[in-house]
Amino acid sequence: MFMASGVDLITLFIGLETMAIAFYILAGFLKPSGRSNEAAVKYFLLGAFSLGLLLYGMSLLYGATGTTSFKREISAAPFLENVHWVLVLGLILNLGQVWDLRLLRCPFICGPRMCMKVHQHL
Repeated sequence: MFMASGVDLITLFIGLETMAIAFYILAGFLKPSGRSNEAAVKYFLLGAFSLGLLLYGMSLLYGATGTTSFKREISAAPFLENVHWVLVLGLILNLGQVWDLRLLRCPFICGPRMCMKVHQHL
């Protein structure tokens, strides 16, 4: 809810990380299990890598537009003819990373599949 109602890059970041922290904890829920620990570490490393890409894309957008507000970034985009490639790269890093690495493909390939194997024997 926090991430969906955000109108700023910072609120998007805080909402996404708040959601991810709960998933990191759930991935390593079974402490004595070695597979649970391995799944938690893999999921955390994937999250750290995708967080770096997200922050890099956000910094490109902030550097190009001078604001973190979505509404102001969209209105400032037509006036920034010199840094058009920076905006495109920032948007690709933000949108592609968030939807592909963080929310859709990689969590279901790397993290939860292993977490489901660990937690099947409860």
